[in-house]
Amino acid sequence: MNDLPHAAPHEVTPAQPGPVISLAPLTSGDVWKRVGVWTAVCGIASVPSFVFAWPEADRGAMLVGVLLFIGAYVAVSCAPFVRRLYRKPFMKTSIFIGYGLRMAATAVFPYAWIGDLLPGMMAVGLTDALFGIDWKQFNEESAQAFVATLFTTIVQGLLLNIIVGTAVAIIYFAQRLFRKNPDAIQPRGFEVLPTASQALSSGSPEASNGPTGSAAAPRG
Repeated sequence: MNDLPHAAPHEVTPAQPGPVISLAPLTSGDVWKRVGVWTAVCGIASVPSFVFAWPEADRGAMLVGVLLFIGAYVAVSCAPFVRRLYRKPFMKTSIFIGYGLRMAATAVFPYAWIGDLLPGMMAVGLTDALFGIDWKQFNEESAQAFVATLFTTIVQGLLLNIIVGTAVAIIYFAQRLFRKNPDAIQPRGFEVLPTASQALSSGSPEASNGPTGSAAAPRG
């Protein structure tokens, strides 16, 4: 028989789950704040589209499309997953920069408006292929005009959101490569210890026992 001791089986320590980010419940003020922010973002970003499509498109349908995007942004930004994602390092900055550039492009007329014109032309071409619309003989008061304009607005908005989302992703990964993670930065300075008077006022037993933590022996 083999008298050699058997080696103890290797114990695999299960991976510890990462820290869970706790979220405070949303208040009505938080929701209305999101409504205001996304109304401003979508309203400013939609200015070039209204300018280009004003002569022919159904303005009411375009307004409905913008309101749909505002509602979608508010709903998504209130989701717990997105709120946790927003609190990740560099994510908040990336979103601010990405959507800030999107709104800043609206003010740079006419050069930056090409970013709106190209997705708009693609959306119009898709609408033409699906609905067979002759925009030159377009009756903006018909039901077909409303549906076609709303469809074009939604498609163009989706294409623009893909562009902005790509820009946010690039900014996020660039920050991860070239910036230090704020959660990994150790605070500088020295540890602040309470003074004797502070310890006495708080009733700390260490203060009454002396600096070594033991009571002084009485002399005989």
